[in-house]
Amino acid sequence: MKIESIDKLIESISGYLETRLELVKLEIREEFVGLLIRTAMLTMILMLATFFVFFAGIGVAFWLNELLDSTYLGWLIVGGVFLLKIISIMLLKFTRSGNDFLQKIIEFLVTD
Repeated sequence: MKIESIDKLIESISGYLETRLELVKLEIREEFVGLLIRTAMLTMILMLATFFVFFAGIGVAFWLNELLDSTYLGWLIVGGVFLLKIISIMLLKFTRSGNDFLQKIIEFLVTD
């Protein structure tokens, strides 16, 4: 009689552990899929923003060329603006306050 109850107890414990293992697997899979979806969405947003900036820069450069009656000044001005933007981003990245600012932006973008 005692052996049967011990067998039932062992069977219950092993069933519990198997169920718990499956639950942990499902939770890990759910977290991975959520991370994958957020990464895909962020990638698409960044790609669209890059296309927008690229084509807007081309448009502004052509407009400035027309406005300044030049074939190259618009391109130089737009290139200079992009260069200043890159330098300011690099300064933000490599300073302490810039790191805090970028960390807050990343946390805002990544949180659900």
